[in-house]
Amino acid sequence: MAGTLTRPAARIATHALAECTPRTTRKILDRFGGMTPSVSTLQRLADSIHGTYQGIEEEVLSEARSREAIPKEATSVSVSLDGVMVNLRKDEHPVGTEKDSEGPAGANWREAACGAITFHDRTGRKLRTISSGQMPERNKLKLKRWLVDEFEPLMQERPDLTYVAVADGAPDNWGFLSSQNLDVEVLDFYHASTHLRKASAHALSPEIWFAKWKDILQHERGGAERVIDAIRGLCSRASTETAQKELKVELNYFRSNRYRMNYRDIKQRGLPIGSGIIEAVNKTHVGERLKKSGMRWSISGGQGILTIRSWVKSDRFDFIWSRVMAEFDNRMPVNDNHEPNQKMHKAA
Repeated sequence: MAGTLTRPAARIATHALAECTPRTTRKILDRFGGMTPSVSTLQRLADSIHGTYQGIEEEVLSEARSREAIPKEATSVSVSLDGVMVNLRKDEHPVGTEKDSEGPAGANWREAACGAITFHDRTGRKLRTISSGQMPERNKLKLKRWLVDEFEPLMQERPDLTYVAVADGAPDNWGFLSSQNLDVEVLDFYHASTHLRKASAHALSPEIWFAKWKDILQHERGGAERVIDAIRGLCSRASTETAQKELKVELNYFRSNRYRMNYRDIKQRGLPIGSGIIEAVNKTHVGERLKKSGMRWSISGGQGILTIRSWVKSDRFDFIWSRVMAEFDNRMPVNDNHEPNQKMHKAA
């Protein structure tokens, strides 16, 4: 599997690959462990670990969930998903999508997806987050399945918790979240404020108008309805057809999401009103590892890194590593007629 790497060394290398590039991992192993695996060896290691894991993923994740205790202080659980762009190799494209979507300078940017399940206490403070990242695919299907597999057992075990859907205004996100019958739906306040800012550009005093209505939206009961009336007023006074069109876009945005904007009541219940957690997951899962300068990815290679990174970020690495190693041992040939570079030594 990993050339001459011993199993303890492979464990360290795999954890490091979740955080940094193979070249940086090689430098770390050389400096602190006296090991000098090649970059290609480290790349094969990640591929091998992920390949073995894929065959037992459903079983292992189910077992991992059953072993994890729900935080005692938890009173609510937020469920979030979002997209983040990744630069794929020129000939890579998700199944079911068109090939020719190259951007500037031949870039092939596609939307990866991240999801998060977060436990909160009665004040809304984050207690623990379980997260996952998926390389680009049509309709985020794998990520949505992962989310359902994570929160459905929680709902069965702890129906007393409040389950909150939090996302931006993307229709695909809400098409999925609304179908899950969670207790509360919340449109991320930051994104709502961004749309309010766009509407404010057509007010006589944009900054004053924006500050006033942002405060009303967040702190007053029925704030969303009042904001809708305010934008409608701007629309009726718009002096140009372009301004009217732009304001109607924002008006429709607030109308279609009004029942997800009860921010005053939501905050009083100690529930989150923002998707900052999933934005952070986008950054830590994808941005910090897959979007370094000049990086382009195959879907399979990127998924291997995102999968291992999800183990680390969700505090599941040690358990899943042990299960993957057990599966690897089960798959080893029973005789000695196999290539030495296919063997991961158990010796320390």
